[in-house]
Amino acid sequence: MVLFVFFIAANLSGCSMSAAEIKENPAGHSISDVIISWGAPNLTAEIEGGGKVYTWIACDASNHCCNQNMVTDSNGIVVNYTESGSCR
Repeated sequence: MVLFVFFIAANLSGCSMSAAEIKENPAGHSISDVIISWGAPNLTAEIEGGGKVYTWIACDASNHCCNQNMVTDSNGIVVNYTESGSCR
């Protein structure tokens, strides 16, 4: 029983660390985990080879926008992450 509780606690603490890690650097993570952490993207597009491009757009009250783009491979793993505009 103690081992089971330890296993559950270890997994729960790993999940919260993973969410923070995904927000900081999504490369290498599954797009499903990113969407759970970031929310749904504003745009998606399929690309050659079975991958996709996902775009999140956030604008402030002054209409300064941040575009965050992720490219996934055919397995849904983020292989590239870029930001443009007024991010951070």
